Amino acid sequence: MKARIIEGKVPLIRTLPYSNSSRLSSSELYRKLEGILFEDKDEIEKLRDYASLLDAYKNYLIESYPHSPRRTILGLTEIPKEFRVPCTEKLLLLQAVGAVRYDVEAYYEGYKGNFTLPNTVLSFLRQTLGRSRVIFEGACGTGENLKKLSEYVDGYFIGLELSEKMAENAGSMLSTANANGMIIQGSLTSIPLEDDSVDVSIVLNAWDRVYNPRKAAEELYRITRSDGIVVIGNCQPLQFESPGAEFTYVLPENRLELEEILSDKTEKLIEWEGKWGIETILDGYEVLDEKVIVKRVLKGGETYETTWNKRLEF
Repeated sequence: MKARIIEGKVPLIRTLPYSNSSRLSSSELYRKLEGILFEDKDEIEKLRDYASLLDAYKNYLIESYPHSPRRTILGLTEIPKEFRVPCTEKLLLLQAVGAVRYDVEAYYEGYKGNFTLPNTVLSFLRQTLGRSRVIFEGACGTGENLKKLSEYVDGYFIGLELSEKMAENAGSMLSTANANGMIIQGSLTSIPLEDDSVDVSIVLNAWDRVYNPRKAAEELYRITRSDGIVVIGNCQPLQFESPGAEFTYVLPENRLELEEILSDKTEKLIEWEGKWGIETILDGYEVLDEKVIVKRVLKGGETYETTWNKRLEF
């Protein structure tokens, strides 16, 4: 993995680099999609390849419709409906479309109102965590929540974001906050961190966007230390489909409600419900009901207090 410095402060680690192709027409796209359909690669490699092709097609659409970002997004969302692929491949294609769709939102600065944790939850985390911790946020978007967290909690902040453009924006956001940390461009279903390596894991408003929520939940559990904290949140009800594009992000058989996520491996600490206002190019302005649940991770092994004290001995 190669690291690139954003504004000389926060490194951006690229695990899903996009293609250098400048543009790709729809006919070229379909031909190349068929070319990688039956290749013997793992999910992350295929996700990278699909995202690279769609990124090149995105450039073609932007050039064709420079003043119509919504037309560009709709063009991207048509691909999974028209391209006949096996179920597993369709899931990966849907995820790649989602990533590049948010690239377009960020490119046109159309994504406004990124959800940040309410003060009630932030105060609880500050009281619970005490001294400095390693804090991870998956699907961190443009980094507003990480920036706000850095004002409440002392620690090292790791953001993970599938969209290349949003990952860049998140790096800039952390830099302006003078926070210590890094941004990784990658997938929630394959988090490039070691087991039991973070004290707090956060994923907000991605449980109806990630193509395999169960795998994403397993990854959160894997990287979070015993007795650590998991914060999950999403708009209610979850929007597995986008009404603006008649587009499905998560197939019915893979869906999880918020209460089901890690329900047998965690202990609920607090819950918050409120409103969230957001504006996107695809769906316009919406005021959504939002729920956030803070949980303690239950697993064998050392607690993060024990692990942290060991660190202090060095």
